[in-house]
Amino acid sequence: ILLEYLQQAAQQVQQEHDRLLREQQDREYQESLALDAEREAVRQREAAQREEEAREERKRQEALEAKMQARAARAELVEERRRATAERFRNTPVASGPEVSKILFRLPAGKRVERNFGADDCVQALYDFADCCGMVDPSDPVEVPRNFQLSTTFPPRVLADKTKTLREEQLVPNGVVLLVDLGEEESEGEGA
Repeated sequence: ILLEYLQQAAQQVQQEHDRLLREQQDREYQESLALDAEREAVRQREAAQREEEAREERKRQEALEAKMQARAARAELVEERRRATAERFRNTPVASGPEVSKILFRLPAGKRVERNFGADDCVQALYDFADCCGMVDPSDPVEVPRNFQLSTTFPPRVLADKTKTLREEQLVPNGVVLLVDLGEEESEGEGA
Protein backbone atom coordinates (compact mmCIF):
# COMPACT_ATOMS: atom_id res chain seq x y z
CA ILE A 1 0.00 0.00 0.00
CA LEU A 2 2.78 2.34 0.85
CA LEU A 3 4.35 1.60 -2.47
CA GLU A 4 1.10 2.38 -4.26
CA TYR A 5 0.77 5.58 -2.27
CA LEU A 6 4.31 6.62 -3.12
CA GLN A 7 3.79 5.78 -6.77
CA GLN A 8 0.56 7.76 -6.78
CA ALA A 9 2.24 10.69 -5.05
CA ALA A 10 5.13 10.55 -7.49
CA GLN A 11 2.66 10.41 -10.35
CA GLN A 12 0.78 13.45 -8.95
CA VAL A 13 4.04 15.33 -8.49
CA GLN A 14 4.99 14.44 -12.06
CA GLN A 15 1.56 15.53 -13.34
CA GLU A 16 1.79 18.79 -11.37
CA HIS A 17 5.30 19.33 -12.68
CA ASP A 18 4.09 18.63 -16.26
CA ARG A 19 1.12 20.97 -15.79
CA LEU A 20 3.35 23.78 -14.47
CA LEU A 21 5.79 23.19 -17.30
CA ARG A 22 2.97 23.39 -19.88
CA GLU A 23 1.62 26.57 -18.26
CA GLN A 24 5.09 28.12 -18.32
CA GLN A 25 5.56 27.09 -21.94
CA ASP A 26 2.09 28.45 -22.81
CA ARG A 27 2.91 31.75 -21.05
CA GLU A 28 6.22 32.01 -22.86
CA TYR A 29 4.51 31.17 -26.15
CA GLN A 30 1.83 33.82 -25.54
CA GLU A 31 4.51 36.37 -24.59
CA SER A 32 6.42 35.42 -27.75
CA LEU A 33 3.25 35.87 -29.83
CA ALA A 34 2.59 39.25 -28.20
CA LEU A 35 6.19 40.31 -28.80
CA ASP A 36 5.98 39.16 -32.44
CA ALA A 37 2.69 41.03 -32.86
CA GLU A 38 4.26 44.18 -31.38
CA ARG A 39 7.30 43.83 -33.66
CA GLU A 40 5.00 43.40 -36.66
CA ALA A 41 2.96 46.46 -35.63
CA VAL A 42 6.17 48.51 -35.27
CA ARG A 43 7.40 47.23 -38.64
CA GLN A 44 4.09 48.17 -40.27
CA ARG A 45 4.14 51.65 -38.65
CA GLU A 46 7.72 52.18 -39.84
CA ALA A 47 6.82 50.96 -43.33
CA ALA A 48 3.80 53.29 -43.40
CA GLN A 49 5.97 56.17 -42.18
CA ARG A 50 8.61 55.44 -44.85
CA GLU A 51 5.87 55.28 -47.46
CA GLU A 52 4.43 58.60 -46.27
CA GLU A 53 7.89 60.18 -46.30
CA ALA A 54 8.46 58.85 -49.83
CA ARG A 55 5.09 60.31 -50.91
CA GLU A 56 6.01 63.66 -49.35
CA GLU A 57 9.42 63.59 -51.06
CA ARG A 58 7.74 62.81 -54.41
CA LYS A 59 5.36 65.74 -53.84
CA ARG A 60 8.30 68.02 -53.00
CA GLN A 61 10.17 66.84 -56.08
CA GLU A 62 7.10 67.33 -58.28
CA ALA A 63 6.54 70.81 -56.85
CA LEU A 64 10.18 71.69 -57.36
CA GLU A 65 10.08 70.36 -60.91
CA ALA A 66 6.89 72.34 -61.63
CA LYS A 67 8.50 75.45 -60.17
CA MET A 68 11.60 74.94 -62.28
CA GLN A 69 9.48 74.41 -65.40
CA ALA A 70 7.50 77.56 -64.63
CA ARG A 71 10.73 79.49 -64.07
CA ALA A 72 12.12 78.16 -67.36
CA ALA A 73 8.90 79.11 -69.15
CA ARG A 74 9.06 82.62 -67.65
CA ALA A 75 12.72 82.90 -68.66
CA GLU A 76 11.83 81.82 -72.19
CA LEU A 77 9.05 84.44 -72.32
CA VAL A 78 11.48 87.09 -71.08
CA GLU A 79 14.03 86.06 -73.69
CA GLU A 80 11.38 86.08 -76.43
CA ARG A 81 10.20 89.53 -75.36
CA ARG A 82 13.80 90.77 -75.24
CA ARG A 83 14.53 89.41 -78.73
CA ALA A 84 11.45 91.12 -80.15
CA THR A 85 12.27 94.41 -78.42
CA ALA A 86 15.92 94.22 -79.50
CA GLU A 87 14.78 93.65 -83.08
CA ARG A 88 12.53 96.70 -82.81
CA PHE A 89 15.43 98.84 -81.52
CA ARG A 90 17.76 97.51 -84.26
CA ASN A 91 15.18 98.49 -86.90
CA THR A 92 14.40 101.92 -85.39
CA PRO A 93 16.72 104.76 -86.36
CA VAL A 94 18.65 106.26 -83.47
CA ALA A 95 17.31 109.67 -82.48
CA SER A 96 19.35 112.62 -83.72
CA GLY A 97 19.10 116.39 -83.82
CA PRO A 98 18.89 119.13 -81.20
CA GLU A 99 16.10 117.44 -79.17
CA VAL A 100 18.11 114.33 -78.36
CA SER A 101 19.07 112.85 -75.05
CA LYS A 102 22.24 110.79 -74.93
CA ILE A 103 21.77 108.17 -72.20
CA LEU A 104 24.59 106.08 -70.76
CA PHE A 105 23.35 102.89 -69.09
CA ARG A 106 25.60 101.45 -66.38
CA LEU A 107 24.90 97.76 -65.85
CA PRO A 108 25.50 95.77 -62.64
CA ALA A 109 28.56 93.94 -64.07
CA GLY A 110 30.25 97.28 -64.83
CA LYS A 111 29.48 97.23 -68.56
CA ARG A 112 28.25 100.45 -70.19
CA VAL A 113 25.82 100.85 -73.07
CA GLU A 114 24.97 104.16 -74.74
CA ARG A 115 21.98 105.16 -76.88
CA ASN A 116 20.29 108.34 -78.07
CA PHE A 117 16.59 108.90 -77.34
CA GLY A 118 14.19 111.68 -78.20
CA ALA A 119 13.86 114.31 -75.47
CA ASP A 120 10.12 113.65 -75.33
CA ASP A 121 10.43 109.86 -75.19
CA CYS A 122 8.97 108.34 -72.03
CA VAL A 123 11.00 106.66 -69.31
CA GLN A 124 9.33 103.43 -70.48
CA ALA A 125 11.56 103.64 -73.60
CA LEU A 126 14.60 103.53 -71.28
CA TYR A 127 13.22 100.46 -69.52
CA ASP A 128 12.47 98.80 -72.88
CA PHE A 129 15.99 99.46 -74.14
CA ALA A 130 17.63 98.44 -70.85
CA ASP A 131 15.65 95.18 -70.88
CA CYS A 132 16.99 94.18 -74.29
CA CYS A 133 20.30 96.11 -74.52
CA GLY A 134 22.19 92.83 -74.18
CA MET A 135 20.72 91.70 -77.51
CA VAL A 136 20.70 94.90 -79.56
CA ASP A 137 24.32 94.51 -80.66
CA PRO A 138 24.93 90.77 -81.23
CA SER A 139 28.68 91.39 -81.55
CA ASP A 140 28.81 92.75 -77.99
CA PRO A 141 26.42 90.70 -75.79
CA VAL A 142 25.68 92.11 -72.36
CA GLU A 143 24.17 90.28 -69.37
CA VAL A 144 21.00 92.02 -68.16
CA PRO A 145 19.16 90.85 -65.02
CA ARG A 146 15.53 89.83 -65.48
CA ASN A 147 14.28 92.06 -62.67
CA PHE A 148 15.68 95.54 -62.40
CA GLN A 149 14.89 99.17 -61.89
CA LEU A 150 16.51 102.26 -63.34
CA SER A 151 17.82 105.14 -61.29
CA THR A 152 19.81 108.28 -61.93
CA THR A 153 23.28 108.80 -60.50
CA PHE A 154 23.07 112.45 -59.51
CA PRO A 155 20.85 113.28 -57.87
CA PRO A 156 20.17 109.65 -57.03
CA ARG A 157 16.50 108.77 -57.62
CA VAL A 158 14.57 105.83 -58.98
CA LEU A 159 12.91 106.35 -62.36
CA ALA A 160 9.63 104.84 -61.19
CA ASP A 161 7.10 106.87 -63.20
CA LYS A 162 7.50 105.34 -66.64
CA THR A 163 5.07 107.83 -68.20
CA LYS A 164 7.29 110.86 -67.58
CA THR A 165 9.42 112.15 -70.45
CA LEU A 166 13.19 112.28 -70.40
CA ARG A 167 12.90 116.07 -70.37
CA GLU A 168 10.68 115.93 -67.25
CA GLU A 169 13.21 113.64 -65.59
CA GLN A 170 15.98 116.14 -66.47
CA LEU A 171 17.83 113.66 -68.66
CA VAL A 172 18.24 116.09 -71.60
CA PRO A 173 20.71 116.61 -73.28
CA ASN A 174 22.35 113.64 -71.56
CA GLY A 175 22.16 111.45 -68.49
CA VAL A 176 23.63 108.44 -66.72
CA VAL A 177 21.20 105.73 -65.70
CA LEU A 178 22.03 102.85 -63.36
CA LEU A 179 20.44 99.50 -63.98
CA VAL A 180 19.87 98.08 -60.46
CA ASP A 181 19.40 94.31 -60.16
CA LEU A 182 16.38 93.51 -57.97
CA GLY A 183 17.12 89.78 -57.91
CA GLU A 184 14.89 86.79 -58.60
CA GLU A 185 12.57 87.34 -55.61
CA GLU A 186 11.08 90.56 -56.90
CA SER A 187 8.03 90.66 -59.11
CA GLU A 188 8.52 89.79 -62.74
CA GLY A 189 7.00 93.04 -64.06
CA GLU A 190 9.61 95.40 -62.58
CA GLY A 191 12.18 95.22 -65.35
CA ALA A 192 10.13 95.78 -68.44
